[in-house]
Amino acid sequence: MHLLHDLRRWFFPQKNPRPNLGLWSGDLDDVEMLQGVEQTFQVQFSNKEAEAIKSVGDFYDATVEKSKQNDRELTWDEFLKVLAPYVTMPLTQINRETEFFDDI
Repeated sequence: MHLLHDLRRWFFPQKNPRPNLGLWSGDLDDVEMLQGVEQTFQVQFSNKEAEAIKSVGDFYDATVEKSKQNDRELTWDEFLKVLAPYVTMPLTQINRETEFFDDI
């Protein structure tokens, strides 16, 4: 799947790229990432809630809020480790403003 991502970047370079995780809405990495977070932190997102998430910071904040019901302290590093298998950029470059998808 990363080959398709790399080819898209080669043929359709972004003029003003914003930092993003390199996900492509045509595959299921975003869904699998959401499910991974839900399972790891024992939270549940509705479709409406998931669609409202635009950045990693939004996702983290929503997960922290939901995990409070379980009296679980959630750290940024723990959260990023769950995202790691699904992203195409180094975890050290991900911040709260990082978006999920390429704008191609």
